[in-house]
Amino acid sequence: MVEIGKMGTHLLDQILQDIEKLTFEEQTALIARLQSRVTATAGTVTRERILTEFERRKSAEAFKKMQSLRGKYAHPALDLTFEEIQAMTDEVATEWENEQDELDGGR
Repeated sequence: MVEIGKMGTHLLDQILQDIEKLTFEEQTALIARLQSRVTATAGTVTRERILTEFERRKSAEAFKKMQSLRGKYAHPALDLTFEEIQAMTDEVATEWENEQDELDGGR
């Protein structure tokens, strides 16, 4: 969530009051325009953006109180290669898709 200072809050309140003066059609057009801007901006997810956001959260100690799950559910006797895991995942996905097809065909 974005923090807004006192001046920003005052400005935001003024904007909201001004928006209330708009007609329904004008409000709808404004919403559509803002949504398209957000979608255009949010849609460009890059590795760099993700890492920047991660570092920002890390420096803000957002993960400080979180319990690490690293190795917590590891099973030492389970020794699978990536290919074996991929094959099992593909098998499960195929079974699931077949079950979905059966359910869809029963309608």
